[in-house]
Amino acid sequence: MPDDDLFAPLSDDGANAERVAELEAAGQQAAQALAAAAQAVREILEQPASESITENGDVSEMEPR
Repeated sequence: MPDDDLFAPLSDDGANAERVAELEAAGQQAAQALAAAAQAVREILEQPASESITENGDVSEMEPR
């Protein structure tokens, strides 16, 4: 019967070490993507309400409605 403790140490074999390395790499990539998204949100929130960023990254003035 397998141990149902998720925090119990697993046997130390090559497949497990490879899986852990892949999970750590995926975690790093996710952290970098979230950091970039957070920075983009911060930049948007810092803009005055009358400005917007175009697709190529230029700031353009918006007409009030």
